[in-house]
Formats: sequence, C-alpha cells, structure tokens
Amino acid sequence: MNINYIKLVLVQIMWAGTFVASEIALTNVSPLFLATIRFILTLLIFYAFLYKKCDFSRIVKKDYFYLFLMGFFGIFTYTMLLHYGLVLSNSSYAALIIPVVQPIFTTVITIIVLKEFLNLNSKISITIGFIGSSLIISSNLLISDIEAFTGTILIMLSALTFSIYSVISRFLSNNISSSEITLISTFFGTLILTILFFVTEGGTIKNIEIDNNLIWSLGYLVVFATVLPYIWWNQAIKEIGSISTGNFTLLMPPLALLFSYILLDHSVSLIQLTGGLISFIGLILLLRGKSEKK
Repeated sequence: MNINYIKLVLVQIMWAGTFVASEIALTNVSPLFLATIRFILTLLIFYAFLYKKCDFSRIVKKDYFYLFLMGFFGIFTYTMLLHYGLVLSNSSYAALIIPVVQPIFTTVITIIVLKEFLNLNSKISITIGFIGSSLIISSNLLISDIEAFTGTILIMLSALTFSIYSVISRFLSNNISSSEITLISTFFGTLILTILFFVTEGGTIKNIEIDNNLIWSLGYLVVFATVLPYIWWNQAIKEIGSISTGNFTLLMPPLALLFSYILLDHSVSLIQLTGGLISFIGLILLLRGKSEKK
C-alpha cells in the first residue's frame, strides 16, 4: 500500500479532532487569544523547519501582496470566523459544513475568478451541495436557536474564506516554493492576529485561566492540526496528485462527528444528518467529475 494513503488517513483523523480541540480550548480563553497563541507557536515551528529551504531573493513584490492576502483570508479571517462560530455553535456543525462546502466554494470561486468552464455535472453537484448545507443551517432556525444559527453561518463563512485563500495561491509566481508560501503567509496572518490581540485585549493573559485542557488542546492544534498535516498533505499532492489527495477529505465529517459525540457528548439531529448526507453526495459527484491533475 502507498504510504501516502496511510498518512492521508491520519491527516483526516488529526483534522477531524481540530474542531473538538478548538471547542475545548475556547471554554477558557477568547477566540482571538487562542488563534494568536496557536499561530505564534506554529510560525516558530515553521520557521525552524522551513527557513533554510526558502530563497526570499526570488520573491517579487506582487507575490508578497498575494501572500499577505493568503495570510489574511487563510489564517486570520478563517480562524477567527471558525473560533467565534464554535463559541456560538459547536464542533458537530463545523464537521458537517466545512469539509463538504469548502471544495464547492473553491470550485465556484475558481470559475468566477479564473473563468474556468462549468460543466453540467459541476452545476448539479454544486446545487446538491448547497441544498444540503441549507438544511444544516435552517435546522437551527426550526428549533428557534438563533445563537447556533449565527454560529453556523460564521462556520460556513470560514469555509468560504479558506476557499478564497486556496484560489489566491493560483496567482503566485511559478518559481515560489510551497515552503516560502507557507512561511510567509503564516507570518502575515500571525502578524495581523498579534496586532489585533494587543489592540483589543491589551496583549495580556492576566484574566485567562490556563489549565491542562487548554495546554493539551493548544498543543494538539499546533502539532496535529497544523504542522504534521501540512507536511504530509503536500507530500501527497506531489506524489499522487491534488484530486486524489483531496478525496480523502470525505473521511473528515464522520470522524469529526464521532469525536464530538465521544468527547463532548454532542448529538446531531436527523435533518442535520440528512443535510450533511446530501452535501456529501454533491461533493462526491463534484470530485468524480474532475480529472486528475498534479
């Protein structure tokens, strides 16, 4: 068996735990504090591993502009929307929404921005995906839970911002490496988070309760939700292609729901499961309609 397949399954297991670890950590700290500390630590690790692989002299001004946008959308905006969404909603909703709507958002944005052709299969798949997502969101209104509804909207918007991040990378110069993209975009995103943290919260941890749950959750988010998955994910893209690699995201929703049920005792309603299944079908159709590209 190809070792990349084993690594990709492990990546999905680690990413599925991201929603649960974030929800646990957010019981003690603010969304902004968690995001800032997480990415400061992540940036330090990326710097240690990636700096020597980078050649900054070949990066042009235009690339720095796009890398800044990637940091803004893919790290700052995505993480903040997800964290605030988890505060109002929970990890089960994030597990149902993000893995299935993010590829759909990416496809739609790519078509609009890069003028790529949208065939009939893609139109049907995207429509099915949005129908399923709408069921998940509307389920909160049916039980008059406005707070959870707002949280679910924020989670969906976080998926949208990460899709924007993915499409922006298509505008970078061909000679820029994945190490340079990761290190510089992470730097910009972390810089924005840090500045906002000092402006709005004074950069202090005086009123923050640091316990074992926070330490373990933060450690998980840094190592198992960011560093290891990034390394293995990019290795797989190079060796087996982006579409085959992307197909493994189909494992994330059931795994994340299982972790939410076991660790946080979250339950999911029938209409939410139905919406998730419909979106899941739409995603499968969308992926099957794409040819393999490396």
